[in-house]
Amino acid sequence: MATKRAPKSAYSDDYLKFGFTSIVIEGIDKPQCVICLKVLSAESMKPFQLKRHFEKEHPTYNNRDVSFFQKQSQSVKKSRLDTTGQTAITIRAAVEASYVVSLRISKSKKPHTIGEELVLPCTKDIVRIMIGADAVKKLSSLSISDNTVQRRIQEMSEDIKNQVVEQIK
Repeated sequence: MATKRAPKSAYSDDYLKFGFTSIVIEGIDKPQCVICLKVLSAESMKPFQLKRHFEKEHPTYNNRDVSFFQKQSQSVKKSRLDTTGQTAITIRAAVEASYVVSLRISKSKKPHTIGEELVLPCTKDIVRIMIGADAVKKLSSLSISDNTVQRRIQEMSEDIKNQVVEQIK
């Protein structure tokens, strides 16, 4: 005998009063809390489960108007930027670039502040002239402050030490 499965609940705009918007992950509509940004399972797309999360996790927002949650929802959707994962790739590339610049600063034995005082401004000028202003915006996510360079160098040093210890074992 074939068993009947209950139809999957679809997102309803009424769920916004519980502080939830929807997000599509791998083709599946899932509820996302606009306060803590937690994504619940597709099976949780039921009013009582959304309400339970909201009351348990965010009791201070209990008396908020729906317009508050609409603003939060718009903010969440803007922060997603895209559904292709391009943002994550850009962030990963910025972190990798930060490590590369930190390594070059370390090898040149220059002060760590040279990254934010000279390297980044020069790089932005070059990119603005050769590629355009839109590409300069991506460079803004590059973190090469004094403390970041110091931390990156320390992390690379620890990694090298761990690799040497592993090879000796």
